[in-house]
Amino acid sequence: MSDLPLSLDSLLDYVRDRDAGGPLDRVAAAVELAAKLGRYGDHLVNFFIDEARAAGESWAAIGERLGLSRQAVQKRYAGQSAQVSAAANDFFDKFVNDAKRVIVHAQEEARQRGVGYIGTEHLLLGLADEPECSGARSLARCGASAEVVTAAVNGRVGVPSGEPRTDKLPFTLNGKSVLDHALRESVRLGHEYVGTGHLALGCRTVSKGMAAEILGNLGVSYDALRQAVADLAPADPPLRA
Repeated sequence: MSDLPLSLDSLLDYVRDRDAGGPLDRVAAAVELAAKLGRYGDHLVNFFIDEARAAGESWAAIGERLGLSRQAVQKRYAGQSAQVSAAANDFFDKFVNDAKRVIVHAQEEARQRGVGYIGTEHLLLGLADEPECSGARSLARCGASAEVVTAAVNGRVGVPSGEPRTDKLPFTLNGKSVLDHALRESVRLGHEYVGTGHLALGCRTVSKGMAAEILGNLGVSYDALRQAVADLAPADPPLRA
């Protein structure tokens, strides 16, 4: 591990270079940086665990490699990468208004179809319900317009029919993972918010979700979508409620 891309000296220089204030200002800057590094570490590990799982590696194999039992590694990392709960008070604070509207639309799409959950397919429909948002426009740039996405999802799960549900619906594990992946994509792109573009990327990267399968069938690649999201990201941070 002697060839790590970061060293303590480089971190010290980073704080000094970015903050021209006094000693207390540098302490505050160092605390902020340490918190970010901790989050980056979590995203780093979860990214490669997701990659290993997508490659067919079992939780038992991952645990053995890390010196942990299957139960321990699954509890620690599966729960961490797919858990969105009220305990994470600031999680949805990062979501901009457009992204929150997409989630509301997703719940309504699920309710109208009479199902008791919000899956990745409903989040994809939620993006299509906001065709002018950056996420929908990014998908359209990759050949999956809002109309095409809606038709593709309806072809899999059917169109709304009957009396819609009125209860609050939970996310499926894959649906929760889309939200977690959206946050990760925001971090990777260096953004301080989670927007609809990040949600679109989350729909594409949760490989076991229906949304990823549909987008793959429509020819939407991760690399092309990520470039579109980066190109269409607003110059100014979007509004948050």
